[in-house]
Amino acid sequence: MGFLTPLFLIGLAGLAVPVLIHLTRRERGKPIRFPSLMFLEKIPFQETSRRRIRHWLLLLMRLAALGLLVAAFARPFVRGGRLAAVGGPGPEEVVILLDNSWSMEMGDNWERAVAEARSVIGSLRPRDRASLIVFAETPRLVHRSIPEMPRILATLDTLATTSLATRFAPAVKLAASTLSASTLARQRVVMISDFQRTAWSPDPDAKLAEGVVVETVVIDAGEIENLALTDLELRRQSAGGRDRVTVEARLVNTGEAAASAEVTLAVDETDLETVTATVAAGGAEPVAFAPFTLTAPFTRGEVR
Repeated sequence: MGFLTPLFLIGLAGLAVPVLIHLTRRERGKPIRFPSLMFLEKIPFQETSRRRIRHWLLLLMRLAALGLLVAAFARPFVRGGRLAAVGGPGPEEVVILLDNSWSMEMGDNWERAVAEARSVIGSLRPRDRASLIVFAETPRLVHRSIPEMPRILATLDTLATTSLATRFAPAVKLAASTLSASTLARQRVVMISDFQRTAWSPDPDAKLAEGVVVETVVIDAGEIENLALTDLELRRQSAGGRDRVTVEARLVNTGEAAASAEVTLAVDETDLETVTATVAAGGAEPVAFAPFTLTAPFTRGEVR
């Protein structure tokens, strides 16, 4: 439990007032007139300064009333736990972490990630608040704790991927800082990413407060072929006064499954030949094209 205005708790010192009243209040005797004192017995008069609390129930009621009044001015709230859900769920503070690193460019990863972010925004209620953080190597806080969801939806249309790698720890720290400034009891972090294995590095400061709900949305592109052309080699031969060139290359597969690809040789923006090659997982295969004759002093070629 916390208090929005804890300075009012100083008023708890006022609980001593009813106790002092009970200890210092004296009952005044009611004078009675007698026509004669001859029939009254004379007894020794005793006086004591000691006071005792007689009406405990009345005292406790007064103390409870003052305590509740002070607590009301201090504005208590419950962060998380079972009591926070009494009377139905209250407004929620949601932070969306959207990965826009280079790996999100694969296939339709980025489009799917933006669609997931839109789905989260669309599920929020009128009293909820949302923050949007895009991150790659360095996170950027785009919107901070706003209730206007259409503003975030409009911003999602303007975002794009970057050429940077992914780092989770700085994004988590920024999300924790954003939530720490919120007074809402219900808090949630939604991380949307393809969760690259190399994206996380241990950081003791990258942690969220107790009670914060964490949701992960994995953008899985499925089995992706990872092929690359390397070791391009040109061999030039002269025959009949003309130069002929033979092009060879190596197709490397760094994926976990065998893959096939079409490799094309283009000269001066004209496709000359296309070769189909199949490469085992973690292997490499040579790709050779038929010789062609140079027709100009300067020729530009491409293997793709």
